[in-house]
Amino acid sequence: MREPGHNRRMSLIYPYLVTDAYPGTSDASLSRDLGHGVFLQIVQDHGAAVASIGSTPFTASVDTLETRLPEALANLETLLRSGAIGSRVFPTGPGGRPFALFGGHWAASSVLTLPLLSSLLEPHLGNELVASVPHREALLVFPAADDASRHEARAFVREHEADGAHPLTFELFALRADGVRALE
Repeated sequence: MREPGHNRRMSLIYPYLVTDAYPGTSDASLSRDLGHGVFLQIVQDHGAAVASIGSTPFTASVDTLETRLPEALANLETLLRSGAIGSRVFPTGPGGRPFALFGGHWAASSVLTLPLLSSLLEPHLGNELVASVPHREALLVFPAADDASRHEARAFVREHEADGAHPLTFELFALRADGVRALE
């Protein structure tokens, strides 16, 4: 039997990107390695802080990344659509090409994990996309034209996002309809 209020508390779970310095990244049931030292976890929002699902006293034995990810992604999509996570497509960025920026919220970088992200941005940026998650409050997405454009994107991110709290990586991820993969 679930404790009273369990569903209400668990409705506040979200995907969260962390580095390997964060607790639980070595546990495959709680973390997914996305590459470049970045891991996906599920966290419970407590207002002023978040806690990994594996570290909370309310966690049932069936709470794993895979069992909770669909609910966490749905909550993140709701958060994005509500405007709590800011989003904007800029017509001119590195190399004169457009780019998208998500920010203003601790879950902004986690938008990288939303399955709808590539289809949402393709009309504005094209179908070959790369993404950067320099820190937890920023996700930048760029057209992936060629090596030179990817180099310009990395330089742009370093110039504009190097001072963010909770740094993740300046490396790029390929953003595809079937998911995200580290770009070498």
